[in-house]
Amino acid sequence: MPFSYQCSDCKCLIALGSYHSVTGQAVGLYCRHCGTYHRLEETIQQYFEAWSAEKNTAKKSYHLIGPKSDRLITLTPGEAAPLISCENCKAEGPFGPSGPITDEDPRGICPRCKQATMKRSGEWIT
Repeated sequence: MPFSYQCSDCKCLIALGSYHSVTGQAVGLYCRHCGTYHRLEETIQQYFEAWSAEKNTAKKSYHLIGPKSDRLITLTPGEAAPLISCENCKAEGPFGPSGPITDEDPRGICPRCKQATMKRSGEWIT
């Protein structure tokens, strides 16, 4: 279920969480340095394979869709995650929740103005 957060000072708005898209499963992401929205998409088949009881060791492909482009990210089990960067502020780091583009709760801190003014403003079911 997606959640939206908005900063009461600079009006930065981010949407996080999983939802259904036209092509499969999508996750709303944001840059933890500037607040720019990104989206991660994977096929519905790959999404459901992750819930399978069998250990899946196949490569996984994702589309990281930013404000300017759609980048293909491939993860291979046992290998380090590739480096990615925000298309807006150019912050760089590993692909994943600890990197610059994340789906982690902002914990009240606005990624754009860095003030403790970010509050959950909504949620919806897809």
